[in-house]
This record gives sequence, structure tokens and C-alpha cells, in this order.
Amino acid sequence: MKTILIIGGSHGISHSLAMQLQQNGHQVLTANRSGSGENHQAFDAANPTALELPEQLDGLVYAPGSITLKPAHRISAAEMLEEFKLNALGAATTVQ
Repeated sequence: MKTILIIGGSHGISHSLAMQLQQNGHQVLTANRSGSGENHQAFDAANPTALELPEQLDGLVYAPGSITLKPAHRISAAEMLEEFKLNALGAATTVQ
């Protein structure tokens, strides 16, 4: 059995992954804004805070749900910065 932390895990692909990992006998921890449960921690990837982690963590999935669906020429600099902060800096900060 492996212990996997999924940042996200409450909807869509990350939720399906969490269910599949659990069905395969792994311990799944989730950290997101909207979930709940025994192995869940409140976590906002846009404003990351420290997470309580087990002594051994075998895997990390970073999958917060965010995407700006606009043609590139219509995305403002502020929107690009927010996406970058969540998707790139958020991932790096979480791994730290």
C-alpha cells in the first residue's frame, strides 16, 4: 500500500484518480478547498499553507481545477498571472 497526496481530488479527473487509487488499496489523502472526509485537509493552492503529512509519502498529484478558456489574445495580463500563480508557482510551493 502506498500513501498518495492529491492536491485537488474533489472533482473531475483528480477525483476519479483518487477513487481508482483507493480501489487499488492505496491510502489517498486529499487537500482542496471544497472536500471533506477522514483523509482530507482544507487547502487553497492559490494561497498555500502548510499541510500535515504522514511520515512517508509515496506520491503527490498536483491537480487544482483551473483553466481560462479564452483565445490567447483575449486573456488579460492579470488573468495570465493568476493562472501562472496557481498552476506553476502553486505546484512549486506545494512541493517545497
